[in-house]
Order: sequence, then C-alpha cells, then structure tokens
Amino acid sequence: LWQDAFSSKYNASTPVAAGGLVIYGGAGKANTAVRLERKGDGLESKKAWANDENPVQFASPAVRDGLLYGIGQDGTVFCIDTATGK
Repeated sequence: LWQDAFSSKYNASTPVAAGGLVIYGGAGKANTAVRLERKGDGLESKKAWANDENPVQFASPAVRDGLLYGIGQDGTVFCIDTATGK
C-alpha cells in the first residue's frame, strides 16, 4: 500500500506503530515518524517528525502511553514523546 526509501549505515530497528504513526530508525539515521494518509487506492506517508539525538541501532523500540523507549547507537536508553518527537 505504501513505501518509503530508507538506508542505514549498519542496522535498522523494526518499525513500530503508535497512535496513527509508523516510527522507524537505524544507525546514523534519525528516528522518524510518518503519518499514513489515503491517496487514491493506496496510502501516502507524510513525515510527522524526525529526532536524530539517539538513533536506534539494534534493538527495536517499544511504545507505551504515547512514549517511545529505545536504546541508541551510543548505548544510551532514551524516551521520545510520539506526539512531538521530543
């Protein structure tokens, strides 16, 4: 139904869905959230936000109560508000 181009320096996390967003990231790439909208018979993605402070490298992030938790490529544990990307 839709696709976006994505390449990562090394590894990428499994995308997660959260409140109408699809969130993905990878080593050397910003954690990115897109919102899917209907376009004809398919869907189109619109970037909602990108956060490059702690790119995800190995572990797939988890979402709970509107917060995205993950481990960044520098080994830090982080939390991002899925509504704002901060």
